[in-house]
Amino acid sequence: MQINNVLSGQQDALARGKRFDPAQTALAGTAESLARPAGATGSAVAVNQIMADYDVHNISPQKFSEMVQRLHDAGAISDKESRDLSLLRVDLDKAGIPPQQSLDLTAFCSGKIQSSQQQLQANQASATPNPTLQQSLQQSSASMQRRLDWLQKLAVVHSTPGTLGLDATA
Repeated sequence: MQINNVLSGQQDALARGKRFDPAQTALAGTAESLARPAGATGSAVAVNQIMADYDVHNISPQKFSEMVQRLHDAGAISDKESRDLSLLRVDLDKAGIPPQQSLDLTAFCSGKIQSSQQQLQANQASATPNPTLQQSLQQSSASMQRRLDWLQKLAVVHSTPGTLGLDATA
């Protein structure tokens, strides 16, 4: 049996001016695994660390935007999810909420959904229902429900440190 380049990794480290220390590598891996809950991935740890700083039940629009950006940068949410959550900031701006004013985002979303549902019922009950309005209100309500679902997940992660991440709250 022939094994080629057994020392290639060590030689490469030495060639770059670094000293290879297997004990240091093993200790670093052990320290990292002790710092996270059993079964947690690096992404889940990042989500927990980020969400420790934010409470969606008491957050300003400015802090909310910061939170969404940090979650996106950490890879915890996709580009599409980031865009969808960022639309909530547009809704807050349209509602006249100042950037530094804290509010309960779940209550805000629930209120918007309830308002859309009432408008849907009123449109359906009218003598001449508007199908375009009906479709627009349904889409708006569904979009806001997706955001509310995300906010509820984020609230769980914030309130229960050590949660395994966003997938575990689904």
